[in-house]
Amino acid sequence: MTRRLLQLALAAWCLLAWVPAAPAAQQEMVTDHSQQSIEVDIRFHGERIYFFGTVPDPKAEVVVKLVPLKSPPIKLTRKGKVVLFWMGVKQFEIKRMPFLYKIHSSRPLKEILSPEVAAKYRLGYQTLKNDMELTLLKGTPTPDDRDVMFKGFVELKEKFNLYRIAENRIRIRKGRLFDHYFTFPDKAKEGDYLVESYAIKDGRVIAIARDKITVRKVGITAWLYRTAQENGLLYGVLAVIIALGAGLLVGVFFKGGGH
Repeated sequence: MTRRLLQLALAAWCLLAWVPAAPAAQQEMVTDHSQQSIEVDIRFHGERIYFFGTVPDPKAEVVVKLVPLKSPPIKLTRKGKVVLFWMGVKQFEIKRMPFLYKIHSSRPLKEILSPEVAAKYRLGYQTLKNDMELTLLKGTPTPDDRDVMFKGFVELKEKFNLYRIAENRIRIRKGRLFDHYFTFPDKAKEGDYLVESYAIKDGRVIAIARDKITVRKVGITAWLYRTAQENGLLYGVLAVIIALGAGLLVGVFFKGGGH
């Protein structure tokens, strides 16, 4: 990994040394990253991938967004107090919300993005909230449903490091080279992820570069995932067997304990 990073960094610096500034009509960003894919096995606890690239204009700022190419709808429950207990009183289906959403920027987003650009490229939590499709499946609607569910959804994602906006995270060196890294957490799902790098000047996007990272499960993790998707009954039986085995193991281990 370290050798690969050094090779990529050297290539970027060489590129920076000889590539002239492009004319305004031919703005271009050149980006690269430390690895193309992530293999998820039973020992996976997250992984960093390093990104860097060239900025086409020394006065431009950089914003980079990481999202999955596919994000299926999810169902969430809103709890409420029933007599003396907190219970699920509503169920919602949420669409158009990415499973993973991370943004890094060279300066605060509000300082470099116009509302129109932010909305067009879905940069910032507010743009996600504006696009979110919320469908009530169970219960009685109330005016605050959208605000409460969006806030709860984002807080849950942030808890597992699946959502994050890190401003001032990207470093731009000599006005031409930027670098940073994204952490793919252990809960990152299998599939393809898109990394979009935006060069922004005077509130408008002057160049975009795109990279793709693939997350794939391997070994027993892949087998269990496929079994859960294709044979729910078998997966359920295995889960029960594993739970019973773990219980027996604990019982044997602690047998005679407490004396």
